[in-house]
Amino acid sequence: MYHLPIFYIAQDKINISSLSKYFVKTYRDISDDAIVSFATTIDNTSWDNVDVPDDASASYSNFIGIFSSVYEKHFPVTKIISLIMLSFTLQIFC
Repeated sequence: MYHLPIFYIAQDKINISSLSKYFVKTYRDISDDAIVSFATTIDNTSWDNVDVPDDASASYSNFIGIFSSVYEKHFPVTKIISLIMLSFTLQIFC
């Protein structure tokens, strides 16, 4: 089924940022390739600065810093706009 673009002219300004929470979805693509790449990077990472004698807090902070940066690199948060929900909502209000 095909349709023409939907346009809506509002009398008042619409706060798009407040609507974005309904139409923008976030996810992490945790594919098999990304997992293999993540594991390879973790295996090749130097963990020398994680072993801080007499300071468990510094060791933990160093570990979390390294792990988080590798995790974010291989599994970044991706945002997508749900056009189906946007179209459905416009149909309701038009």
